[in-house]
Amino acid sequence: MEEKGDFIVTIFYKYIVLANPEEIMNRIKKFCEGTGIKGRILLGKEGINATAGGTKEEIEYFVEEIKKIKEFEDIDFKYSDANSNPFPKLKVKVRQEIVTLGPDAKDIDMSKAEPANHITPEQLEAFYNEDEENLVVIDARNEYEFKIGKFRNSITTDIENFRELPAKLNEIKNQVKGKKVVFTCTSGVRCEKLTAYAKSIGFEGEIYQLNGGMQRYLEKFPASNFEGSLYVFDDRISVAYDKSPNRKIISNCEFCGKPNDSMKNCFNAKCNKRMIACDECFKAHEGCCCDECREIKYPRKVKYRFEEKLK
Repeated sequence: MEEKGDFIVTIFYKYIVLANPEEIMNRIKKFCEGTGIKGRILLGKEGINATAGGTKEEIEYFVEEIKKIKEFEDIDFKYSDANSNPFPKLKVKVRQEIVTLGPDAKDIDMSKAEPANHITPEQLEAFYNEDEENLVVIDARNEYEFKIGKFRNSITTDIENFRELPAKLNEIKNQVKGKKVVFTCTSGVRCEKLTAYAKSIGFEGEIYQLNGGMQRYLEKFPASNFEGSLYVFDDRISVAYDKSPNRKIISNCEFCGKPNDSMKNCFNAKCNKRMIACDECFKAHEGCCCDECREIKYPRKVKYRFEEKLK
């Protein structure tokens, strides 16, 4: 868990048939009016996928209001701390899908699909400790995410977008026969759809999904079989749950080469490249990935947030 801050970030999802997602969108917008709640909330006929930030009081109110919506009364909310609200504004939108797996998986209907069995963080820990030679952990995230942190000995793929993953699963399928296969991602929303797709293309045997995702695992085991930091989709970008001085870092600063797992975005809004940079190098390079970006006088994206990081 992060050091305690003044703000709370919650992340949650649920696959459930929603007859009128537009009505729920308007309801959420209405109860968020006049508050400091910010974040991204996606709704669709297949459910909800959301993350939001605010003060402790605001998030308590937000969660209470979400649970008043009948379809969401049993949602599992995950929480983490932040020193400021890591979202620039609130976006509540209706989409065709709450997670897009791409054209290869366009026929997956989550209301009828058979996802994998959910396992707890404790069960995954037991798999590692008691039967690792028969364990396969598949990372369902993008390359820039697992670059700074991942489960030990997990299978990763060089994808830049989740919709590219179905094609990779066909390559993996024959490698994992007869093994305990555990799909993992940040919160679980991607894995739930991905495991349904995996079963549809012939993955057989013991197929599991880590319940609550990497975040829930790291809350319980911050210094065990997950190495590095967790990539998050807000202005914090990366979160180190293991606070020990000798924690394992699996990546290096792209400028000085020293061990570092702090992911940042280039200060130049037109570039916005993701880069791993230590605080010293980030400041020395004025928050930019290269000399060209420092010279371009392009309006800075969410300027005040980057200025804070450069202080």
